Amino acid sequence: MPKNEARFRAFSRHIATDKSWADELCNPTTPDMIPSCSKILTFLKSHFPEKSPENSLTEYKSWVVLSTAQIASAARDAVRACTSLQQARARQKLELAKLLLLNMHNECVQFAIQQLHALIPIYTVKQKDVPYPPLRHWVVENQAIWDLWSYQICKARQPDTHINRKAMHMLDPAKLDHDLTGDKSAIYEDENGKLVAMAISKFCKEEKVLYWVNEIVLLNVTLARNIWKEDSGSLVISGWSAGSRRKKHDLYKMDPTIANGGKQQTYTVDVDDGVPLVFHNAGLAPPSGVFARNYARPIHRKNQPHDWAASWTTFCNNTAEDMGSHFYLSDYGICIQGASNRAVFWRPSD
Repeated sequence: MPKNEARFRAFSRHIATDKSWADELCNPTTPDMIPSCSKILTFLKSHFPEKSPENSLTEYKSWVVLSTAQIASAARDAVRACTSLQQARARQKLELAKLLLLNMHNECVQFAIQQLHALIPIYTVKQKDVPYPPLRHWVVENQAIWDLWSYQICKARQPDTHINRKAMHMLDPAKLDHDLTGDKSAIYEDENGKLVAMAISKFCKEEKVLYWVNEIVLLNVTLARNIWKEDSGSLVISGWSAGSRRKKHDLYKMDPTIANGGKQQTYTVDVDDGVPLVFHNAGLAPPSGVFARNYARPIHRKNQPHDWAASWTTFCNNTAEDMGSHFYLSDYGICIQGASNRAVFWRPSD
């Protein structure tokens, strides 16, 4: 009997008699699961300790395709169905990556990014002698917002009494040097051509991806602890805590498998009618980020180990005129108005 055939036959009996095992074999994402969460990966890990469960599963599938054993017939059907699903999802991944401009090595994607960049207007801005809006002030755009928040900001109990209260400031739009509306994109450069900031409207071109990300944001701000209680709204951390914000740290990227097991450098996008699309050997996000909802803070600067920061507003209820949620770079007198599906890139020190 060929090597491993007895163990493969035993494995095939489980596939033939237990539908949950057959369903796992049919699922293209099973090799990416945490072994303890998978019946078939757990079996392979215990019966083939000399190799990884993923490699054992690959060898088993090859044996099933070539085997004439009757016991393997159910497994053959599952493997064929899995192959068909893998091919369909591979096409979906390619289309999604192309649509979202994720594959930087693709010439079409490179051209599309160049075209996108070329279409964004460039504005030259000058650093103001006196920042506006003023530092350490809450910016208020109209009287209705002032009346709504004045008691909370000026008189209500403070979560941390060691932090001084910040004053409110009614915005004077005439003192702004640039006011970017929600439907516009812009690149801001200083007088020497150095990049100051960038805002991109309609950042995500695929609506179902935008909705999926927005649901993730809402789930996280609902379940996780708010880290800045003195500010309005919610801001929750995701990933690793970076410790001191003034020092650079050699931390892992935002890879959940570091702690939970499974394949590293892998992430899943679940946006196509519940079909998970798994990306392997991917460039992962930095080790720490935040999710926010209805979050606001006084004008401030940040001393951080990274030069640039990025934010993506997935949803902004801007049906009511001038209800705030704007982003300010007071060193340059810039207002970037709040809008759904808008990305902003800036230097935290500005």
